[in-house]
Amino acid sequence: MEYAHDAEDWVYGAEGNQTLVLRYKGNDRAYQGHVLRLSKQEQRSLTSPVDVQTQHPQFCVDFIHHVIGPLIGPEYIVPQSIIHVSRPFLQAVSEKIEHERPKSRRGRGIDVDQGWAFVARDLTYGCSIAVEIKVIRRRHCMLSMIIDILLDHVNILAEMGLLKHNRTDFTYCPLDLFSGDPERMEMAIIALEHESAIHGVFKIFHGNQNISQQLRVAVIKQVLLQEPLLARLQSLQRRLDMLDIEGIYPIYIKHQSEGTLPPIDTIQPWVEAVNAIETRTCKSDWQRLYEFALSMVFKDCSVFISIIDLQGQRDRNASRYVSDNSYPRMVKIKGHGGNEKVFGYDIKLVDVDMKKMFKIPLWYDRDQAIVTHAIRMGHPKTCEQVILSSD
Repeated sequence: MEYAHDAEDWVYGAEGNQTLVLRYKGNDRAYQGHVLRLSKQEQRSLTSPVDVQTQHPQFCVDFIHHVIGPLIGPEYIVPQSIIHVSRPFLQAVSEKIEHERPKSRRGRGIDVDQGWAFVARDLTYGCSIAVEIKVIRRRHCMLSMIIDILLDHVNILAEMGLLKHNRTDFTYCPLDLFSGDPERMEMAIIALEHESAIHGVFKIFHGNQNISQQLRVAVIKQVLLQEPLLARLQSLQRRLDMLDIEGIYPIYIKHQSEGTLPPIDTIQPWVEAVNAIETRTCKSDWQRLYEFALSMVFKDCSVFISIIDLQGQRDRNASRYVSDNSYPRMVKIKGHGGNEKVFGYDIKLVDVDMKKMFKIPLWYDRDQAIVTHAIRMGHPKTCEQVILSSD
């Protein structure tokens, strides 16, 4: 796969703040079961000439494989390859999908001058159902705002006028999901399904079979219980952010003013930073900045679980995916009447691109705004913090 040609073969899939995903619906077997990840236009108001540089596409691939992979486990990353895209192709795709995009996302379109994109396996292809869970940074409740010291801050955001939905009666707490306790995890998954439109951190992709909510919740819970992924994520969030934003901000400002910020556009410094993490080498300012940037990746990524009903599936594509190890693991769940059902699954970590250090002042300002307001309003902590053991 070297060049994407026909815009009519690609349909809107999903998008985040930085990238937009297209799914292939054409007849070329080389592309079937794949997605195309495209960069969106930069937010010019946030850019800084000091450390905003156009990343080489190979750097983006290397960052996932040689930086994220060794930290979280190579089995949890999604391999991707580079593909050329033309300006006419991107313009045609952009026009085609614009009406399908959420209105809240339309302020930033596809970067039609990027020249290249990434092809990766479509994690929803051939599955019975798939779910995406946005990871909330540790000690967070309800929303992924930048704050560590306050857990009960949905009310704070409502009072500050920063809550999109005028509700504070939420039952979902990320700490339940990360707890390792089956009852709390089940409660969190059910709450996520019910409140998905409000939190924006849970998506369901329905495939070729219908799986009841009861079974769906049971499968997701069992997958998360038997995989070490959540524990690893929480450990990395904690280990890589020892100083928190209030500690890293003055270090960043010092090196920014001196013109001595660490290089971020070549892979070797990142690889050396990972080696220093694993060997627990004494931390320099540069090492702390690298680690903080990595911690932000692990606080803003998503866990993606693809599930297939091995006993009920009759779909030819699904059968092929089982045979080529795209669903390499299994869980057994008791259904109605005590009958045991077997599900195959795969679990990956997505949205793990590099976080740019120039956003540190922005993160700091948001943190301080919430902290200041919380102190003024006297909001207490209400959630129990949990820390999981990690492999």
